[in-house]
Amino acid sequence: MPVLLWPRFTRQITVVVGLSLWAAPLVTPGYTLVYGQEFSQSVIFTLFASNTAESVVGPFQQVLAHPARSKFIVVHLLGTHTSYHYRYPPAFERFTDGAGIPAWVTSDEQAMYNSCDNAVLYNDSVVAALIASFRAADPNGFLLYFSDHGEEVYDDPERSFVGRDEAAPTAAMYTVPFILWRSASWKAQSSEIDDQCRHRPYSIAYLIDSIAELAGITASTLDAKRSIVNPHFERPTLLVGNPDAPRDVIRYPLEGLLLPTEG
Repeated sequence: MPVLLWPRFTRQITVVVGLSLWAAPLVTPGYTLVYGQEFSQSVIFTLFASNTAESVVGPFQQVLAHPARSKFIVVHLLGTHTSYHYRYPPAFERFTDGAGIPAWVTSDEQAMYNSCDNAVLYNDSVVAALIASFRAADPNGFLLYFSDHGEEVYDDPERSFVGRDEAAPTAAMYTVPFILWRSASWKAQSSEIDDQCRHRPYSIAYLIDSIAELAGITASTLDAKRSIVNPHFERPTLLVGNPDAPRDVIRYPLEGLLLPTEG
């Protein structure tokens, strides 16, 4: 996850908002250790037992019911990391054959390809359940969903590869969903968002600026031109690759790989 990993930014939001909840699955012990140590003095930190909708939605609803006037809630889903067949229950095993699979994906690779699609389908249902719970609470606020990275799953006919490799970045590894849902009351008191936002090349490296603007938070350390919802947004230089090897990062979109087209 980008800037929200750094305690300074989360604490800044907490000072303004008042109550923050950070929820993460037990299956991410490394993140759990970091979050628990760094945020223990400023953020309510909780763990849910698994990545299922049943485990995630309950804690989310509980904090929505908290009497605090303002809340900043982070739900860190495990999502669709490999191995994909662990990321969804049997009821979501919808993709099982070769329908719709690229011709270059071999019969040995088909199970992995289908399990990724099943994992995405289930993760979509978890996100939909969170949005439905948020809507049912009649909130005055917004919900933002995004992924911190993508993964390649046999996207390149020239190589058989699954996962991420920052030393050899591809578009599939860096193209992520970014979904905003705003309640009617929040829309009424907030600035109108230009539909052109949908078409702006953007990096979640600048997420803090967008969240702050959506929440009506101002600070000298924020830059409105880096907020995707700001009318004066300036397209940033999009770089991908290994951050530990800055000389090797390259511009996005990658040569020969275009940004996703409108569906």
